[in-house]
Amino acid sequence: MNLNPATNDLSRKVLIWCPDGMSSAALENQLRRAGHHPSCCSAPDNLLETAFEQLPDSILMLHNPMDVRGLHLAGQLRNKLDCTLILAADNWNGALAKAAANAGYDAFLSTPATPDSVNLSLLQAEAGRMRVAQLRQQVTELEQRLTERKLIERAKGLLMTRKLLNEEQAFRSMRSEAMRRRISLAQLAEELLAAREH
Repeated sequence: MNLNPATNDLSRKVLIWCPDGMSSAALENQLRRAGHHPSCCSAPDNLLETAFEQLPDSILMLHNPMDVRGLHLAGQLRNKLDCTLILAADNWNGALAKAAANAGYDAFLSTPATPDSVNLSLLQAEAGRMRVAQLRQQVTELEQRLTERKLIERAKGLLMTRKLLNEEQAFRSMRSEAMRRRISLAQLAEELLAAREH
């Protein structure tokens, strides 16, 4: 499988965070070989500042089992930057994968990495972020529909009380009026409820 960004125009700006005592040279080399543009930051205190300056497409964080700051930094980054987060580790296990997912990482990478494995992690991270964005949009739409439905129900109850209609008659009346005026049921419901308050 050829995931070379040079041929697929998928080049990414990747900021690598490597905790003290770890080297990112091999990973930087693999990213360059894969057609990406890596840079490195080793101080956790400077990671947010560096990320804001560089605005990377992805942040790849090397996991040091003796230093869990990378897991905690993910939450801070997630709340402040719109980029994918990838955790790279030598030894993956279920506990680390669960902790990384809970911390907000979008994808994982086993090291030592190859250009193809780096590209695959970057693509998986992007796909995951896109799916999350789609789900958020769906939630927003569902919340809007629920809000509109509640308005319609309240307005229908108002008509039932005022005009002594049953539920079906009140709904038909509202639907007919909305169609006649070429407005949505939710708009009509808002008008009816606003008129009641005045």
